[in-house]
Amino acid sequence: PVLDTLSCSSFSSQARLAFEYSLKNLLWRQAAFYAERLLAENSCDETRYLLGLAYFHNQEIARAQWHLQSNKLPDAKYLLAKCCLMSKSYSEAEEALLPSGGNLADVVNGAAGLFLLGQVQERQARRAEAVECYTKCLELCPFMWEAYERWSGLV
Repeated sequence: PVLDTLSCSSFSSQARLAFEYSLKNLLWRQAAFYAERLLAENSCDETRYLLGLAYFHNQEIARAQWHLQSNKLPDAKYLLAKCCLMSKSYSEAEEALLPSGGNLADVVNGAAGLFLLGQVQERQARRAEAVECYTKCLELCPFMWEAYERWSGLV
């Protein structure tokens, strides 16, 4: 979900509408253009997240990752972890998902975050920890089919 804390200037609201229209219609490069304009207008965690999101969808993973660094928004941390997984920066992905350092109850983005953390741990050959993440994920959301598939392949 995209947040609504941007300033209410006419330009910002029009650029925001154009950004959302672009996302809705899978126009990733155009979404990045409007997100860049929004960031130039108001540099904050939200606009950095929007730009990271547009870059991610436009398959510019390194650029997305750079803009998501040190972002405090939970959605941004989750997206950062997704970018880190794709770029094989596993420890950074883990840090984004578990900022406090280890309690699975605190994983960003609930069941989806646990699934992503399980993937990160699986890529690092940490099977037992991956199984624990997938198990917790399925406890929170029994309909996470991919988590069930990964869990089944590991147990």
